[in-house]
Amino acid sequence: MHDHSNPPPPTAQELRKELGEQLNRAATLRGNQDQVCWRAFNAFWGTNSLLLVAMSQRGNASDRPGFVAAVTLTGFILSLSWWQILRRTLGHLKRYDTIIETLERKLNLPTEVAFSDSINVADTAQFMPGGPRGRPIMLYCCLGSSLVWCISYLLITTRAFTNLFGSVD
Repeated sequence: MHDHSNPPPPTAQELRKELGEQLNRAATLRGNQDQVCWRAFNAFWGTNSLLLVAMSQRGNASDRPGFVAAVTLTGFILSLSWWQILRRTLGHLKRYDTIIETLERKLNLPTEVAFSDSINVADTAQFMPGGPRGRPIMLYCCLGSSLVWCISYLLITTRAFTNLFGSVD
């Protein structure tokens, strides 16, 4: 009688095949997550543009401080939300990069065909010269935008308060 509860361990060839399939899945997931990241960043800029257009429509901003304050507050909240969304998306990308690197090391792939920056150092140096990487800049854009929206909100509400109640001299 054969015991099916404890299957025999996989052979080296079976394990290598399974790791290769897992590497393929991880690379696909990473590519999909990268697309999500860039789409979210594009949506962030599109939303900011729409808010700026809405704020600049129909005359002087000081004539409608309530509306402009609402737009700037919305811009601030949305920028912080996009920052969190992108931060999470970038975390997934880092996670997939780590999984890919681990699988490439377990498979003992030649360095020239590895995806991982830390394994394929030569290609990384050749094709990705120094300077800031694009993805951290996404986060800085969101934080910078939230700061600009916050300052705008404070300026608008301070001006509206001063117009209503006069100077605090």
